[in-house]
Amino acid sequence: MTTRNRAAAAISAGWIVFVAPVMAAIAASHETVVPVPRHHREPVDLTCGPVILRSVAIDSPPSDRELSKARRDPDDTSRLHWKFFVGNAGRKKWDVRITVTVLSADDRVLAEDSRKDSIGSRTSRDHISVWTRIRTTDYASADHLRVSVSCEKD
Repeated sequence: MTTRNRAAAAISAGWIVFVAPVMAAIAASHETVVPVPRHHREPVDLTCGPVILRSVAIDSPPSDRELSKARRDPDDTSRLHWKFFVGNAGRKKWDVRITVTVLSADDRVLAEDSRKDSIGSRTSRDHISVWTRIRTTDYASADHLRVSVSCEKD
C-alpha cells in the first residue's frame, strides 16, 4: 500500500468516525392515528428513541353553549389545547416535535399545528402542549387525530 493510499484510507476512516454520530442524531419520525379524546385520555403509545408519548387529552374543549353560539356565527373559532403525556428513559435530553392534525370522519383536515419542546433525561412524567385553532362548528365533527412525532438528541 502506497503512502497515498494509506492517507486516503486514514481520511476515510476519520470521516466515518466523524459522520456516524451526526447520522445517528438525525431526527427519527413516527406517526399514528387516535380517536379525539373528548372526556378522557386516549392512549397514543408512540416511541421515538427513548422518548414515549403515552397519551393525549384535550384541555377545556368548546362547551355546548359555545357550540350553539357558533352555529349562528360560522366564522367563530376555538383554540384547542392538546396535552401529550410523555417520558424520556434516556440519559440525554431530547428535542421533540409533535404535530397534531385534527381530521373528520372522511379524513378532511379541520386543524393542524405543531410544537417543538425538550424532554429532560430520566423523565418519567412530563407533558407537552400543542394548541390548534379550529372553527368551533367543526369541533363537533372532529373524529380522529393524526399524531406525528420526530425527535433528536439535544
